[in-house]
Amino acid sequence: MSYDVPSYAHRVLLETDRLYFELGAMRSSSSGLDLLYVPEHIESPSGSVVWGVDRTSAGNQFAGMLERAEVELRQLGGRALRVYIENPVPRQIAHALE
Repeated sequence: MSYDVPSYAHRVLLETDRLYFELGAMRSSSSGLDLLYVPEHIESPSGSVVWGVDRTSAGNQFAGMLERAEVELRQLGGRALRVYIENPVPRQIAHALE
């Protein structure tokens, strides 16, 4: 399945998620990525997200930044990190996410 041109419903879902985190989340950029999280829901996969990965600056450093974000999330009490990246996903980022 290709998400190059997301359906209207998919775009609405992503926008709703983005607004949810903008309104009520804490933000940490210490890993080099923007980790947004809701402390009261950090233990749930829906309680945190890495949003808006800059494909041009992430480059080969993305794997290390992702690892640091995961460590920080675990220190906060989280278990699963969601990462939102718009298509097309660069090869280095896709490899790091595997």
